[in-house]
Amino acid sequence: MKAVRKKEVELQGIGFVKQVGFKPGVKGERELWMNRVVKQKNSAKANSTLDLLRRNLHHCPEKLRELAYISLVRSGLEYCAAVWNPHKITAQLALKSVQRRAARFTKRDYSYQSSVSQMLQDLQWILSRKGDARSD
Repeated sequence: MKAVRKKEVELQGIGFVKQVGFKPGVKGERELWMNRVVKQKNSAKANSTLDLLRRNLHHCPEKLRELAYISLVRSGLEYCAAVWNPHKITAQLALKSVQRRAARFTKRDYSYQSSVSQMLQDLQWILSRKGDARSD
């Protein structure tokens, strides 16, 4: 059984419909496109939410900033991880990047000399095998 997707393409002012077929179980253009879109949208949303928290909670205590991150950013990433399936290195790096930015935000320490790994240990945030952020 072959699934067919129609794609509109414009070539020198002439519009036509191109049919692109995908075989189930074969990693094709659709899966690669879906992985890229899901990863970009999820990490972009997480980063924009983290920026919102940074703008509005910069004077709040550390515990409140941590709770806001866990509630609004990390919970969304964990929910999307079922669809995203972050077993690839690029997906894991995107998750780690968001988590490291959140650690700097929570600790309110943006210095280049500061160790983000130490901040993650202080906050007791670890990355599990699937790449999602967990706290002990």
